[in-house]
Amino acid sequence: MDNYDVMKNNIAMSKAATGSLEEMQRKYENSIEGIQAATKATGEGLISALMDEDDIKRFYKAMNGIMDFATKLTKAFGGLDGILLMVANALMKMYQP
Repeated sequence: MDNYDVMKNNIAMSKAATGSLEEMQRKYENSIEGIQAATKATGEGLISALMDEDDIKRFYKAMNGIMDFATKLTKAFGGLDGILLMVANALMKMYQP
């Protein structure tokens, strides 16, 4: 093989690799993980546009507090089963003739 053949072979391999990479990127973008990452990035962009850095820190700290409270409350009621039983019981009492 001379240098020209090696170069043609390398170009063909490069084109195939580029096509494979583009296909893998399309698959990722259409996967749940890719869509979640895009949504997260979009949300972060929105938050950055609305608030400055200190506001963002306060927002995240508040969200951490809310989620921590919700976790403790859920555990106190016995998880999702306990919450659903409590809601069902309340609905039955409300709509009892």
